[in-house]
Amino acid sequence: MRILVTGKSGQLGKSIYKVVNTSNNGQNFNNFIFVGREELDLSSQDSINNYFSKNDRFNIIINCAAYTCLLYTSDAADDSLRVDLGGRRIIKKRRCCRVLWHVSVL
Repeated sequence: MRILVTGKSGQLGKSIYKVVNTSNNGQNFNNFIFVGREELDLSSQDSINNYFSKNDRFNIIINCAAYTCLLYTSDAADDSLRVDLGGRRIIKKRRCCRVLWHVSVL
């Protein structure tokens, strides 16, 4: 089983990494692939298309990616919506997984 976890640098992504790495002495760790914005920018359709054209289908995608700094500008809110809604919609449309678990900050 292949499981993709987005948002590896965020609080939730780091927590999932820690749990996966420590449970069962990390035996299931090789089933998980953790990516951050550098590898997969969910605010960019080109980045999403490029990533999934180079990587095999996943059984599960756990989307922990979020843009949470919304206090300072309206541009930040726009970025958050692009990552939160746009990324989810594009992933579902590409049918690159059987199950999409989407964690939203909105």
